[in-house]
Amino acid sequence: MKVNLFMIFLLCAVSAFAGVSSQWRGPERTGIYTEKNLLQQWPAEGPQLLWTAEGLGTGHSSAAVTDNIVYISTMIDGQGLIFAFDINGKQLWKKNYAKEWNESHPGTHSTPTIYDGR
Repeated sequence: MKVNLFMIFLLCAVSAFAGVSSQWRGPERTGIYTEKNLLQQWPAEGPQLLWTAEGLGTGHSSAAVTDNIVYISTMIDGQGLIFAFDINGKQLWKKNYAKEWNESHPGTHSTPTIYDGR
């Protein structure tokens, strides 16, 4: 009986996280998003630019986006950094994590991973 209860708990926990669109590749990790009322075609002038950031250094990774924070890994002066921005583009913090590879293809190559708010 204990095993069955554990399995039910495990299935409930997994399904609770399955709907989080900010996880890797979306709610079911398939790259398919279920949002409704999306544009079928972009306007001729393109989508509205919400914000930009400058001075982020060199990198070849993607941003990691949660419901309220955008994380970006980069390299500045040979040092690897993680930047965090709010959804309006305000820099919340930056953290130096280590010296980065600076030979062939210099810059960061890994998208930040966010788990449990960290």
